Amino acid sequence: MQNVPLLFSGYEWTIKTGASAGPGPNRWEAANVQLDVRKRLCLTVRRDASGWSCAEVALNRRLHFGLYEFQTIGLLETLDPNIVAGLFNYPPPEVGPNRTNEIDVEWARWGNAKNPIGNFTLWPAKPGAKPVSHTFNPPPGIAEATHRFLWLPDRILWQSFRGHKKNLQDQGGEFARWEFKPPAGSGLIPQRPLPVLINLWLFEGRPPQSGRETMMILSRFTHQPAAR
Repeated sequence: MQNVPLLFSGYEWTIKTGASAGPGPNRWEAANVQLDVRKRLCLTVRRDASGWSCAEVALNRRLHFGLYEFQTIGLLETLDPNIVAGLFNYPPPEVGPNRTNEIDVEWARWGNAKNPIGNFTLWPAKPGAKPVSHTFNPPPGIAEATHRFLWLPDRILWQSFRGHKKNLQDQGGEFARWEFKPPAGSGLIPQRPLPVLINLWLFEGRPPQSGRETMMILSRFTHQPAAR
């Protein structure tokens, strides 16, 4: 697996490459990650002579408590039922095993076209604890959206909004919201710094039901550290 650097939104990212790797499993190609002429991040699930492949980038540093914001372009509610768009934190092995310490904003129907497509999910820091999640369907026709999660030591707040916000304080146009605040001392909220990942992939490695290639575009990622 190669490490391919990329500069997007003022941060350095690594492009994932390799065959038969998770999530999925899927094949991951550097060619599926591009910056357009406006320096927007373009991730593609595409088909070539070897079959279908996916796209993922990972931040080359770890961020801690604070407000995370992702601005997307495209009608995410029209994603194929087998395609997952992920905006999330994920633990390196020294922080925790897979299925822990993960804060997700995901657009996915998990293979079933009848499922809601919006997913706010926490895989708790405590190994063996069950994930908690809120699902929803967005209003139709939102071509530009802003997605946020506020990660604090004792709780996480997720939000999605119409349009692209010019500042992190703008709360207008909210169409989805969920807060998870577990009992004190539960050990469920992640406490250690984590890298950010952005990906577009095939659920269980299944090809798109439509047979069509898909692109997701992000215009910005921003992190505002929590006040100490």
